[in-house]
Amino acid sequence: RLRDWKLGVIYRECALVLPIGKRSREHYKRLGVPKEKMIDSPYCVDESSFLWDEDSRLKCRETIRKELEDRISDMGYGMLKTLILFSGKLVWRKGPDLLVEAVGRLKKEGEDVGIVFCGSGEMEEELKRRCGELKIPAVFMGFVNQSGLSEVYHACDLFCLPSRQGETWGLVVNGALLHGLPVVVSEAVGCAPDLVVSDECGEIFQTGQVEALAIGVKNVIQKGLSLERREICRKAVEPYSTQRAAEGISRALK
Repeated sequence: RLRDWKLGVIYRECALVLPIGKRSREHYKRLGVPKEKMIDSPYCVDESSFLWDEDSRLKCRETIRKELEDRISDMGYGMLKTLILFSGKLVWRKGPDLLVEAVGRLKKEGEDVGIVFCGSGEMEEELKRRCGELKIPAVFMGFVNQSGLSEVYHACDLFCLPSRQGETWGLVVNGALLHGLPVVVSEAVGCAPDLVVSDECGEIFQTGQVEALAIGVKNVIQKGLSLERREICRKAVEPYSTQRAAEGISRALK
């Protein structure tokens, strides 16, 4: 209550506020900011720093996919139909262990699926151990610089961010959709109501629920990753561009 009161005082002193998405707008509204004081400036990634289009996918995917499959083959696994990408810190609040457990369930159901982890963190050894126990093909790439992320996005088939808490937005979801990857995110991910439309560009599952996550991933896999689906994903994130963000700031200044 004290925090809300303090924020309300601060917001009343602002000439305008710039909501970055739906939950941001709801937050300002709840604390008494009138609609006429809000100008949208959507949260975004810098598209120019990625090789995200179809031409780039054709150039990148085959080579990097083969490298990932070779690493999986060295672990004793065969070719995989689906690779799920997780990109972020390997910590409890991000929920990478939930993804491992969900994929373990899918493997028991006969799904041909593996995981690519981009990032490092305190849970890495635990995740490796659990993937071994569940016989899940998993590649741990460590930290990947943004300049190399496009290749990894293109090499994978879908993206998952199963955060438990603290995910105020989740810019990696913008990046995944920009590259044409459908996404599976928890309700705790801030951008979920803005970017994720079930049955179109991905699925939203109940936070912390492994079974719900497994169902969401399975639904996305069954719908496939056609060119049409990739274009739907890119279309979903199109309004959340640097151009739109800049236009919002410009309108506010004027």
